[in-house]
Amino acid sequence: MKKLKINKEKILGLFKKRLKLHLFLRTALVLGVIAILLFSLYTLGNAYQKKEEKTETEFNYSYTKEGAFNQVIYLENNTIYDDADELPPGGKAFRNIIREIESFFNFTYSSSSESDISLSYKLEAVLQTDLWTKIYTVKSIEQVQDTGRRLEFSVPFTLDYSTYEGIYEAINSETGVTAANPTLIYQCKIFGNAKIKGDTIQLDYTPSISLPLNGKTIEITKGIANSQAFSDIDRSQVQNMDVVNEKNYWTNITIAIFILLIIIILITRPDTEAYTEFDLEVRKIKKKYGEWIVEVNKMPKRPIGAEIITLRTMDDIIKTSEELGKPIIHYRSESDNTHIFYVLDDSVHYQYLYSENEKLKKSVRCPQCQTRIETEGLPGEIIRVQCPKCGKKGTVEI
Repeated sequence: MKKLKINKEKILGLFKKRLKLHLFLRTALVLGVIAILLFSLYTLGNAYQKKEEKTETEFNYSYTKEGAFNQVIYLENNTIYDDADELPPGGKAFRNIIREIESFFNFTYSSSSESDISLSYKLEAVLQTDLWTKIYTVKSIEQVQDTGRRLEFSVPFTLDYSTYEGIYEAINSETGVTAANPTLIYQCKIFGNAKIKGDTIQLDYTPSISLPLNGKTIEITKGIANSQAFSDIDRSQVQNMDVVNEKNYWTNITIAIFILLIIIILITRPDTEAYTEFDLEVRKIKKKYGEWIVEVNKMPKRPIGAEIITLRTMDDIIKTSEELGKPIIHYRSESDNTHIFYVLDDSVHYQYLYSENEKLKKSVRCPQCQTRIETEGLPGEIIRVQCPKCGKKGTVEI
């Protein structure tokens, strides 16, 4: 098995080639991505606090059962109701003018789905006081069977008010004790079931009405538990895809932002150089005239006999470049931080020099004894020099 060789120089070279960004800009960019990453992590944490399961309800069926007592009160000849044969709706039932009370018990079962219904019912009269209770059968047990979504039946009977008042008086006489709060209660006992969608539901039910005895008027109260409704709902735990998708979304976003942060850190490096006003001006020049400028690392050689013309402004060198149709060559002298912009023609070299100092320094060697001679002057100026060692004289062009 071959060993993996790691070329450290190549790796270091990659790091050196990283994009240089201004320290402030790079710091702001990294902090901005970190802020977005923290927000993404916060949102992701909230998403993971949510439950991935939710309760889902499914409606199966519903049904209602309703029992109601209704009465028609027939009257004797009377003055109060102008000899009306029936008690008008909302009228007061005065005992002395009541001829007969015809009553009905009506039962209704209805459901949202087909049902197999099997019911039995029994109508009873209950004579009740604070001391004793007596129960009498008004209608014997009857059976009702049907299939469908609705079942109805009606039980007619006569509300025999006077008979039960007589029984109440007889018991009081027999016992020698007058029982208080005599009340006549009619109730219909319903028992059975209905089969609906495979379920068996019980329909046991006892609606009733109450009538106080020994009064000059009759007050009929409504039945107890007149109507009852039921529904069957299945509840199940299912996966909440909204929460699952939210978690996946923010997980992917967080990973992507984290990778972006790593990439920014790896492919960029801070530019920590301190720029002077002079450096910033040079940057402005290069940015403004970047289309015409070509960067070089070495100063171009001047052909023998070629004339050098030093221009006063950068605009002058731009115009010269446009007229000659030749690029501007930019060279920076590291020794004195001088920037020289050239336009090279066959016999003439046009140049614009931009330096921090008015005078430029230049170092030459004596052609006879190789002694280094330091001199300075204005750009394009020809300076006469003499070797301090051998005394040889000559000229230096700045």
